Amino acid sequence: TCRRGALGPGSALAGRGAMLGVKDVAGGRYRHVNGVMAAFLRRPVSAIIGSCDAELFDAGIATALRAAEQTALSQREPLVSDHRFEWTGQRRDFSVLRLAVPSGAGGRVLCSVWTDQSAVRARDAQLKTALEQLELQQRANEALRRELTDQGLRDAASGLYTRSHFEDQ
Repeated sequence: TCRRGALGPGSALAGRGAMLGVKDVAGGRYRHVNGVMAAFLRRPVSAIIGSCDAELFDAGIATALRAAEQTALSQREPLVSDHRFEWTGQRRDFSVLRLAVPSGAGGRVLCSVWTDQSAVRARDAQLKTALEQLELQQRANEALRRELTDQGLRDAASGLYTRSHFEDQ
């Protein structure tokens, strides 16, 4: 059982910026959301409780979320899925952990913990770009080293090997 309070699981998730949603499996309606989820949806918690995804998201997103939930419900252990979609004019990337658990009323609820991966993915893209630039620069430096080595072996005016290189050979 979870207790509400300063040290409860909802607070721990919110402190990490994670969103929490608990839905009734039978109806697909939210029973609980944390403040971070409510802020993301730009609605008060009271307006989200009792709503389903089709009422909160556009049809494409709601369909994708429902499909992921059905997959999670068919599993006996937690399932992690990634969701990428446009929200309030911004591209968002989420990793969602879903787990179906028995509820006190004899039914089941689906608990979902959403973690925003947008910053991580943006940082990964920046690192990939930086790495590509470094590799390109290393190839250019290697080409310059080969050119300098070759210039030291050849006469600049004639292009023929120098006498010292000829004698070394």
